[in-house]
This record gives sequence, structure tokens and C-alpha cells, in this order.
Amino acid sequence: MKRFWIGKGAVLLALLALMAWPAGAAEGPATWERPGENIALGKSYTLTPRPNYALCRDDGDRTQLTDGQYTVGYFWTQQTTVGWTGGGQTRIVIDLGQVEPIVGVSFHTAAGRADVRWPRGVLLFVSDDGETWWRAGDLVALNRSPEPPADTYATRRYWTDRLTARGRYVAVVLVPGGHYAFCDEIEVYRGDQALLTRPREGRAVVGLDAAITALRFEDDARVEAEAIRARIRESRVSATEKTRLQAMLDQAVGNLGEIEGVGGNERAIWPYGEAHQKLLAVQAALWRAERHPALQAWVGSCWDPLLPWQTPERGAAARIDLAMMRNEVRSAAINITNANDASQRLKVTFAGLPGSPTPEWIRVRQTAWTPAKPSSRGPENIEQPHVAGSALPDAPDGVVTVPGGTTGQVWLSLDTSALPAGDYQGRVELTPESGQPLAVPIRVRVSALSMPNELTLALGGWDYTDGPGRGITQENLEATVEFLRSYHVNAPWAVSSVMPFGKHDATGKMVTPPDTTRLDAWIARWPNARYYCVYNAFTADVKTPEDRQRVAEWITFYVEHLKKKGIAPSQLVLLLVDEPRNVEQDERIVSYARVLREVAPEVIVFNDPIWKDPRDTSREMLELSGMLCPNRVSWLGSRGPYEEVYLPQRDAGRLLAFYSCSGPVRALDPYSYHRLQAWEAFRYGAIYQAFWAFGDTGGGSAWNEYSAPGTCYSPQFLDASGNTTSKHMEAIREGLYDYEYLVLLRKAVEQAEKSGRNPAAVRQARQLLTTLPAQVVDAEGAEAIEWHAPKQRDVADNARKEVLKALEALSQ
Repeated sequence: MKRFWIGKGAVLLALLALMAWPAGAAEGPATWERPGENIALGKSYTLTPRPNYALCRDDGDRTQLTDGQYTVGYFWTQQTTVGWTGGGQTRIVIDLGQVEPIVGVSFHTAAGRADVRWPRGVLLFVSDDGETWWRAGDLVALNRSPEPPADTYATRRYWTDRLTARGRYVAVVLVPGGHYAFCDEIEVYRGDQALLTRPREGRAVVGLDAAITALRFEDDARVEAEAIRARIRESRVSATEKTRLQAMLDQAVGNLGEIEGVGGNERAIWPYGEAHQKLLAVQAALWRAERHPALQAWVGSCWDPLLPWQTPERGAAARIDLAMMRNEVRSAAINITNANDASQRLKVTFAGLPGSPTPEWIRVRQTAWTPAKPSSRGPENIEQPHVAGSALPDAPDGVVTVPGGTTGQVWLSLDTSALPAGDYQGRVELTPESGQPLAVPIRVRVSALSMPNELTLALGGWDYTDGPGRGITQENLEATVEFLRSYHVNAPWAVSSVMPFGKHDATGKMVTPPDTTRLDAWIARWPNARYYCVYNAFTADVKTPEDRQRVAEWITFYVEHLKKKGIAPSQLVLLLVDEPRNVEQDERIVSYARVLREVAPEVIVFNDPIWKDPRDTSREMLELSGMLCPNRVSWLGSRGPYEEVYLPQRDAGRLLAFYSCSGPVRALDPYSYHRLQAWEAFRYGAIYQAFWAFGDTGGGSAWNEYSAPGTCYSPQFLDASGNTTSKHMEAIREGLYDYEYLVLLRKAVEQAEKSGRNPAAVRQARQLLTTLPAQVVDAEGAEAIEWHAPKQRDVADNARKEVLKALEALSQ
């Protein structure tokens, strides 16, 4: 699943590259006067990761960046260019052969067409020994070349002659501005010999990984400092006060070099240490100068992105007001702005509600902010902050901590499974260690109607919990399964090793059955799942009668084995080839599906095609599918063609499903990306939804995206110690409940129509079923999956309350 965006993007870019030849593409770079001798010419280097952009990848990638040869022609289609796709960070480490004085560096690239964007950063580090590193600068910030025309293909040399560095090794770390990164030449310029003895600037860091990580955390704090500077400048406080605050800020900025960052798999929770907290004390001083209260509580939106320097919004709700069924979990949030220099600890208790002061049915959590990689596919006009407030760890003993100069958030999870129906009113009390408690009114109306234990919409997420892999380890495996089951995941996934072939003779007959140990252990972890999904990843077609016999005996064996465990053939879901996108892959699926249809017709063949035009998908492949699962984000971008292809298949009896696999996950909106997928599913009659992927943390910890080499997709915060829920995970669960509300309303309408009672309520409920799903998913901005894209995020909840009201009317 994860490779969807990479594969689709590479195909699209290749097509655009072949279709258009921009003006000036046949020319090489303009001649220019170098600021010194190019001491990188002909030198060796290492590349991490290896170049992977197909149209320019070749063996020459290992030497082309320092061979003195510039690309002539369309940049990313020429073998003289080195390219990467995927949006990840790229490192080029050049060995100059000896310690050299360095006055400048240049980096030559191209962008401006086919969704290729200019880099966000070209970070420079130097080292004498390849172990201890010093920061040298950022070529994007230091660049002396003019800005190219907007939205126009161009080549560009990022360069500087203002370095005062020395080293044998020069690390060039490319932070792409989009999904692609290209370069054809890097030059390093010799400086004055005096640089060899000049005292170094900055702090030495052992290990390039640690140096890069420390820089990212420090740079984030510097961005925050400039934002505070702007807020001081725009504030209405007196000029004298502004001068005082600016002096405080200058002093705090001087200490930011002490931020070391958090590396490896350690949890990185904002703010990052004492130097960072001193910076936030300036924000606190500004708030006090603007006469903000020392502590202020205000009702927040659960799904709007909250940044830790936000202040109370005008028109914020005065109280928490929830309407729920019994046996469901819903969320509420309270924001706390702390204008003190020091952190404040507040005890959260309740008054007037059942079980007060510490009701067992209300779980108190606290939002934690973590570093967030931006999406390489987000619109350029949407700012993507470097932190995300998504993690929801439990508040120990109901105590939350809000650092000085920040806004924190209390997250309440209200579980009505053991609560009688009723209209409950009271208050949430937040008591600091000193000072007066804060109070927020709360009303929770619990309907006499109940959410069923078994939900209609099935949920999966390529968890691959048949064994360790990606972010799942032997230590957290069982805890991950328990966590996912608590969020109604009932369609677990396993890799092909749970369904190996046995030994077969030359005719294809099975002579020795396969080992089912891994399969049996996986099934035991997931008792009573609705579906058991396996990614087979077949790489060869079924071509001969012997092949057919082998596949027939293989599937027959597993169908019979599962029957002995009480699992029906219709519960087995097979993904034969992932994300088919060409004729060859469609034909491979068809070759297996024909056998399965004949031998085990109840087994579900699962297909998730990603053809650029869905109408090009093989009709036979579609018709041999048991479940079709298009990518929802692609569907939103091309709704007409997808409806044309998939709705007739649904009407012909194929099960319809939706999946999404964009990332990084913290850049995505828990409301529009995670919660609304369930509304889309109901709108189109889908019975299953999935998200890539509950186990994919990008090769690190979900708590620390900066130190992970890849992209984090897991909606929960998964690390070696286990799972912590998140706003994204809570949104998935609430979407499942929303879907069930609509299912219950549909059933209630059908029953009322049969009995002929309450025709007015039936007409109103029928109208809601017809119009509400489209109103929710088609609301302005709802198609934007980026968290910081503006939109109204209360539309689904308001619609849900209408459904609950209609259900109660029909029950009378």
C-alpha cells in the first residue's frame, strides 16, 4: 500500500516529461565565475538513500555529481542527472581526501514543472574524520542566485561564497520541497588557508544522524523565535514594553544552540529542553503584557489543529455539550493557556456528573505535541507547521502539565457503555497547585438507544501482525493487537508467509502439506475477526495446467484448514498483487482469480487498482474480484470516472471498500482524512475501510518523525513500548460510530415503513439518509486532506446529532 503515491507519481511525472519539452531545456547552465577552486571535482561520495528515479537512474550516479559535467536537456530525463522520488531527505557525503579550507558550495538542480518543486533546504555539514560534525549553513538561506520565474521550468544553481568552514568530508543534506529531488553537480570551493586554524563556530556533534537531527530541532525553535518577534512587533503594547520583550527574545535566541534534539527512537515531545522553555518564557511575558490571565481555560475543537502558541478564539464555545448513544465513545477538549513563565500542573476533576469527582466513564488525557514532517504533496499555499498536537497520552492521576508560555489541551474520552440513559450536567474543574481552580460547564445527554457491540463497517490497516515487521516488534506485538481490537479493527492483515505452498509434484499435486504454525498463531491473536486478510504478493502468472493444479490444491488446503477452526471461506481475503496499475499486473491477478473462482468461489479476491484512469482497469479482473477497494483520495480527485467504473461493479454484487495511504500521517486531517472516510463509505455502500498502515512508523518511532528515515503512516503513536492513542485514531473510531448511526437509521426507517407508524418521522428520516452523507463529505474544504487546510470540522457531528434525533423520534 505505501508505494501508491510513489508509483503513481513516478508514472505521472514520466508522462509529463515525455509530453513536454520546456523552453531552454536543451541548454546547460550559464557560465559563471566560481568563488574558488572546485576541490570536489572528481572526488568520491556516498548517497543515502540510493537514487531511485527511473528516468535518470544508472550506474553513473556514483560519480556524476562531481564529474564536472552538467545536464543538457530536460533535467530529470537525462542520464547525467541523479534523482530521487518519495519526498524523503537525501544525503550526499563528499570525501575531499584531506582537510581543506572551504569558502563555498554550489548545488545545481531544476524544478518548476511536473510537480517538481525547489528544495526547502540544502543543509551543509563538515567533518575532519567523518565522525564529529559541525554545521556549515543552509544553501537555500545563503543562496546568492536570483529567484527563478514562478511556475516555470528552470535550472538553478544554489551557491554561496560566505562559508568559514574546514573539513575533509562535506555532507550535503537535501530537504526536498515536494515528492522529487534532482541534482547533476555539486561543487565545493577552496577558501583561504587561514580557515584551517580559525576557531570553529557552533557546537560539535558526534555522528551525522545526530547532527542533522539536532539541526532540525534547533531550526524549528528559531522559526518559533521569529514568529514571537513578529507577534511582539504587531502587538499593541507600548514601545517601551516592545523594546524590553525584544531584548528578552534576543537573549533567548542566543541560547538556542544548546538544543540537542532527540535522536534514535526516543520520544520527542515539544518543547525540547531548557533553552526552548526560556524562549517560550518570552511568549508568556508578551501575553502578560497584553493582559491575558495567568491561566485561562476555553472549550476547544477536537479536530481543528491546535498549535501550542494559540490563544483563546473569539466565539469559542462556553461549555462542552455532547449528545451520545449508550455504549459508544466520544471526545471533548479543553484548552488551557498558561501565561506564566513556569509550567503549571492542574488536577482535572468533575462535579455534578455520575461518579464525580473522578468518574470511571471519563478518561482524562493530555494532548502532546511532537515533531511533524510536512507532506511532500501538500499544496504550496498551505503552511505546514513543524509540530502536531495529535498524541493523547493518559494524564497520570488526572494531572495535566502545561509549559509556561504555551496553550495545552485536556482531552476527554467519554465512554457510555456502563452509563444509564439521562441528561447529565456538571462542570470540569481544573485546579492548579496554587491559585483558583478553573471551571468549564459540561452537559452530556445519553440517549436510551445503544450502539451495538458489533459494528457494520469493517476496519483494517495492513497491520501485518503475524509477526514482527516495520514498527511492530516481538515486544509490542501482542499489545498492538489488543490496542487495535479496542478500536474495532476486525479485518487484520498478514503477509504471504502465513499461507506458504506445500511441496507439489510435477503435475501440481500437493504431496506434503504446508506448515500452518504461523497462520494458526496469527488467527489465535485475532479470535472472531470478520475477515482474515493476506497479502500474497504473487510475482508469476498461472500459465500451465500444472500451475493451475498447484494453486487449486493450495487454496483447497487452506479453505479446509480454516473450516476446522470455524472460519468460513468468505472470511478469507486475498490480495494477490498490490495496487495493480498495468495490463501485466491485471493479467496476473486474473490468472489466479480464475482458479479461485472455480475451486473456492467464496474466498474473497481483494483488489485495489491504481490505474491513472480507472476506466483502463481490466474488466475481467474487476468481475473476478470479491471486494474492490479504490483509493479514496484518488476517488475524490476524479469522482466521475471512479463512479462510472466501481458503482456498476457494486451493483453487480462485488463488495465495495475504500482505503487511504497518504502521509506523513501527522500532516493529515483526522477529520477529513480519517473520520470522513466512513461517511464516504456509507454514501457509496462500502462495507470495509482501511488505512495504510497501523504498523508503519517509517523505520523509527511514531513519537519522533525527525529521526525516522522514512515516512510515518501509523495513526496511533507506536514505538517499542507499545501504543498510545491519537486524535487520528479517535477520529477513525468516531467515523465507525457515525456510519453505524446511519445504518441504525436505515433499519429504523425500514421497520417503521413496514409497520406503517409515524409517517412524518419516516419521511424526515428518509430525507436525512438521502442527503446527509453527501452534505458532510461535499462540505466546503472537506476534500482537502491536509490538517491545516481551512474547513468546518463540526459538520459531521452536527449531522450525527440530527440522525440521533431522528432515531429517537422513530423509536417513540
